[in-house]
Amino acid sequence: GFEMSLYVQDKFNVARDFSLNFGLRWDPWWPYTDGLGQVTGFRPGLQSERFGNAPPGLVFAGDSNFPEAGTNSNLLNLAPRFGFAWNVDGKNRTSVRGGYGVFFSRLPGVMYNNFVEAAPFSPSFELRSVDFMDPYGSAAVQDPFPEAFAPYTPPSDVTFATGNSFTIHPNFKTGYIQQWNLAIERQLVTDLLLRTAYVGSKGTRLVSTDQLNPAIFGAGATLGNTNTRRPLYPDFASLTQLGHDYFSTYHSLQISLEKRYRDNLSFLAFYTFSKSIDQDSRDPQFNQPHNPFDRSANRGLSAYHVPHNFRQSFIWDLPRLAGQNALMRHVAGGWSFAGIWTWQSGVPIRIRTGRDRSLAGTNDDRPDMLTGINPFLPSDRPRAQIIQEYFNTDAFTLNPLGTFGTTPRNFIHAPGDFKVDVSLQKQINLSERHRLQFRAEFFNMFNNVNLGSPQRTFVSSRFGRITSAGSPRIVQLGLKYMF
Repeated sequence: GFEMSLYVQDKFNVARDFSLNFGLRWDPWWPYTDGLGQVTGFRPGLQSERFGNAPPGLVFAGDSNFPEAGTNSNLLNLAPRFGFAWNVDGKNRTSVRGGYGVFFSRLPGVMYNNFVEAAPFSPSFELRSVDFMDPYGSAAVQDPFPEAFAPYTPPSDVTFATGNSFTIHPNFKTGYIQQWNLAIERQLVTDLLLRTAYVGSKGTRLVSTDQLNPAIFGAGATLGNTNTRRPLYPDFASLTQLGHDYFSTYHSLQISLEKRYRDNLSFLAFYTFSKSIDQDSRDPQFNQPHNPFDRSANRGLSAYHVPHNFRQSFIWDLPRLAGQNALMRHVAGGWSFAGIWTWQSGVPIRIRTGRDRSLAGTNDDRPDMLTGINPFLPSDRPRAQIIQEYFNTDAFTLNPLGTFGTTPRNFIHAPGDFKVDVSLQKQINLSERHRLQFRAEFFNMFNNVNLGSPQRTFVSSRFGRITSAGSPRIVQLGLKYMF
């Protein structure tokens, strides 16, 4: 692959206390190619010239009317930037800053691994209800081992069996993020700064994976006949297309209080109240829609959505006791005390059925959520009850065959975290070239119990139960001799 970018920027001092910044970035994208031509595509109505036995519609690098990289380049990716800074009172005590920018996101190269894993290069199959002693006994799938797997250059007359295929959208577009912020900063005293900001972003044309050939539910549908119920393209099993149809939004209030180092003390306190929504937050290699017939059903809180997030860190250098005797100076003076205090909400939970009840071949169903039953339980219950049943499991029921489930995506949050990590450090100068450093570190110093995520699979006997927790208090001592 080849990557390059160009960026220009200029700054204008409109007034003594007001300045503007303008920038423009050019982020062209040339899709990757493969030296062995291991790039596949799906173009209904075309027949591969490179591999004559390929099913209609499956084409490859080297075929006419099909680009070598599987899709076209994006050369008009222009990303403007704008920012301003205003010294409100002219005394450098109050400022207002803001900005807006567009940022393109290139497709990660790891996505091209999916081409190599498709027929005829390294084909993959989904076989259901087969005899483990002879899984390829069916005439529909010929045993591909060992010659059909890399390193392998298939001949032009290679035999194709019904298997999984991966393609990229013919006109794939690189996604982009719009980001904006507005901040007010106020110097309260000489070394204390208060900052309040609104920060937001919107993702457009984000990477998606679509199932073009889902199995259709009907009378007599079973897991074993999934592939025969794919009437749209019967020559294929799973047909996954890499697209650019997902989106994301993020809005946040951010407040920070910073004391710069003075009088042997500095600290930073930061709080964020935010909300993040998208259609999937998993690795784009595996983020097929929960319901291939209704992408809107995947809209929900991002997997990394944390509505409340507080951090506070500090460094305090204790007095060196210069006026005391040598023993007092070495034992009690010159210590450094530092710490980080963390408190945050839990991340969302993705509740799944655990069985392919829809029989669509996507295997990402959710249970049905019963109306009239509150899925949330009080948070002030005894810890033993919270561990036994974190949320109301009676609010869910198995989704009927042929359906994908009505439970919303990521609407329940896991338990939050609270912990304090501190360290105590002292350095002793033995001579001009020899020093001794002692460190005592306490992780989760107050030994707070941070419960893990509950079991989220409905068919599990532990559904709704918490079976893990974060680390307990850990004490670490260290002695370092430096010369």
